[in-house]
Amino acid sequence: WRCSHSSAPVVLLPAAGMDPGHGRGISWRDFQMGTTPSQRPSYFSEPLADPPRVIRLDARHGNELDSLPSDRLGLRDVYVIENAVGEGFASTWFTRLLAESGGKLVKYWHQRSYFEGETTLRSIVRRIYLASSHRSAVMMMDENILRRATLLEDLQAELPEALQPHRDLFQQWPAPMQPAKQCLIMGGTGGCSTLHTDMLGWTGWNVLLMGRKHWKFFPPAPEVGEALDAEVREMGDQYNLGFSCTSPVDMFHSANGLKCPERAPDPRFCKVEFTADAERYPRAAQVCPLLEVVQGPDELIVFPAHYFHQTYHYEPTIAVASQMMNEGCKARVLGQILDFAGADRRALPPDLWSRPVPEQMKTVLGIALDRMWPGNGRAYLERMWSGVPPHRPHHCRTAAAGRVSGEGGGGGAAGERLPPLGQLALQLACGMLDVPPWEAE
Repeated sequence: WRCSHSSAPVVLLPAAGMDPGHGRGISWRDFQMGTTPSQRPSYFSEPLADPPRVIRLDARHGNELDSLPSDRLGLRDVYVIENAVGEGFASTWFTRLLAESGGKLVKYWHQRSYFEGETTLRSIVRRIYLASSHRSAVMMMDENILRRATLLEDLQAELPEALQPHRDLFQQWPAPMQPAKQCLIMGGTGGCSTLHTDMLGWTGWNVLLMGRKHWKFFPPAPEVGEALDAEVREMGDQYNLGFSCTSPVDMFHSANGLKCPERAPDPRFCKVEFTADAERYPRAAQVCPLLEVVQGPDELIVFPAHYFHQTYHYEPTIAVASQMMNEGCKARVLGQILDFAGADRRALPPDLWSRPVPEQMKTVLGIALDRMWPGNGRAYLERMWSGVPPHRPHHCRTAAAGRVSGEGGGGGAAGERLPPLGQLALQLACGMLDVPPWEAE
């Protein structure tokens, strides 16, 4: 899993977190040493005999993603769907979001300088354009602001059938146990995410409404986790069903041999090679990406989220991200829950994996809850499960087009076409345009 570079001496240094939360988990080394071989989670055990691929599809050519076998999506390959959202959708959707929630407070931070703050969503638009550089990049991630907005169904309707809510097995779980839904992500030039794996190893998706992002994926292998100084974090909240791994390493720290340059490189004018800070993390600098891809505006990326992954923002970006459990990751998700609960696989019903999927999930979740509340977990789950509402019908792309078509609050006059989101956001950032508050009818 490592490059064939000359080996650098191993220097153990205290972690300086890429994000403020790093250091609150358990180091990968301690996590491995604290468990017997039979108890070690199968999170990193999936073999990668066949190299995974980046597969590009075009939404204008029909439902190519929907025609894939259901067990392929989220298994090992990374899919990039071009033209994933309709023409003009991004501008109108984000303008409506600003009209509804532009005055709401969100938390943000400056990457690599580790400053945290709180400001309005409208102010974030200005900051990602006017106050961001490679050395001190602005980043914002927020789940709550989309929970309050009314446009989630319209965004979801733009996505392929394979990503619709009725295809998400998490939606069959009791509501208190379901993962958080969509997350709004905005970044300035030079911004990047933490290097991490996602909870439960689900199937992740990210639709980029504006800008360009560089993705790096790294092998989900134990030696990689150790080389990256990764630590394990429990899922949190009331139900600790599994974990994710986070690393303090910034794989985009240096560019073309320059250590943490002030200005972000532009791949349109020169070849860009990013590396980790080899002085601080010599072992991480030896780890090669499994896959790399640059995501452009209106493109959707779908990926196996048990890979270590990190993104870099070449320019101001606006994206929405979420996750799902489908056939491609179901075994991985349920396997991690069982391993995290310390379940003995030999004690499972021999026909468990041939039973209907809802029964598989109830059995696995029951085992996990019984670990938290011995003797009562399964009964508690049954009571919650009986209260699961029936699936709501999903909206098709055509039906949503009328609601996000530029008509009504924040979308301009009837029939008026808004400029591309990048141009619109720049006008907002420079004070050349204002979005009045929008009141729901």
